[in-house]
Amino acid sequence: MKKKRITVAIVAAIFMLTVVSCVVPVLAKYVMEQGKQSVLESENFYFTSNYLGADDTPTYEILGSSVTFELRNYEDGLRINGTDISYAVTATEGTLSLSAGTLAKGAAASSEITLSYDFQADEQKKEILVTAKGEGVYARTLRAKFIFIKPTEKLKYYIEDVAGRNYAILYICASDVDKSATLFWDMGKLVIDETNDYVFDRITNNLSGTGSATTATIAAGTTAKIIFFKKDLNANFSCAMTVSDDDTIHVS
Repeated sequence: MKKKRITVAIVAAIFMLTVVSCVVPVLAKYVMEQGKQSVLESENFYFTSNYLGADDTPTYEILGSSVTFELRNYEDGLRINGTDISYAVTATEGTLSLSAGTLAKGAAASSEITLSYDFQADEQKKEILVTAKGEGVYARTLRAKFIFIKPTEKLKYYIEDVAGRNYAILYICASDVDKSATLFWDMGKLVIDETNDYVFDRITNNLSGTGSATTATIAAGTTAKIIFFKKDLNANFSCAMTVSDDDTIHVS
């Protein structure tokens, strides 16, 4: 009986060695193939920009009529595209200094492109979508929205809002010179965000139900953002870009 058990153990061991000798090369081949696949997948298509985005569409406000952005063939100093990238650039409005080109492989390279726009006489704001499409091993599309605001010494403002949302956003633009604005709003309809740095400790509420505040200085070339909470969610306080001759703003 003992001899029989030894014989069975030997046969089992030989069987296991045979299975292992067959499986290991297959497993090694699988691991190598997976490794190769991983290397291939890690060779990303590096077509990037300092302003344009791939996963989302960023938005920029430009107090002026032009902006310059870059298209690049690299992510950083270590990640540079290994093939040439041909690209085409389009804009929904305005003029581009360059509409197509090629970024050569092997070394970090970039192309500077300027988008410019000529305002109409009565136009104060213009939104322009820029799209850059890069071709190569993998195609990639970059986008950004630029909002040009016509320069002036006068204060400008606009309000973004939609019915159903519980707040409205007031944007105040000071383009050529430093500005402060005097705000007025109906306290029965709106509640200003008192924690905002531009109006903190500057708010006055009078008995007539009108709230008021004189903002801190808004530096030239910048835009202040102030939130008003709505008491009626169905209300819509949207307002197109407006020029204020006396630096006062009525949010209504």
